[in-house]
Amino acid sequence: VSYQRVNATSTLAAFTSGTGYVPMMSKDITTIQANSKIKIYINFTCYAGTRGSVRLRRDSTTLYTDPYAHYTDTSTIFQNYNASLIDSPSVSAGTTISYNIQVASGSGTLHFGYGDSGGGGAVVLLLTEIAA
Repeated sequence: VSYQRVNATSTLAAFTSGTGYVPMMSKDITTIQANSKIKIYINFTCYAGTRGSVRLRRDSTTLYTDPYAHYTDTSTIFQNYNASLIDSPSVSAGTTISYNIQVASGSGTLHFGYGDSGGGGAVVLLLTEIAA
């Protein structure tokens, strides 16, 4: 069994209001083996607003959408968001794949990757290649 891991950690904060997705974080991984799988782990904090969604894309293909990533009845709650999934991109060895997290607010300004006092909190995108 062979595997590799790449990790992107940021302290950025993506603020969005209105409709439409905006970029939050992206990370590339170059496959070591053909037809391997990629395990993807996402973690960040949301604050303010009452509705927010997240989607994960591989290059231009949407792999995952969660319309309830941040869903609350009050706009003063911090919520931690975690997601984990396995992607099967079916590519040859040596192919670089780009994964990116995008976020959108369904109600006013929503802070993704937000820390106390307006600072950026940790945003994690962890990619692990697992041999086929």
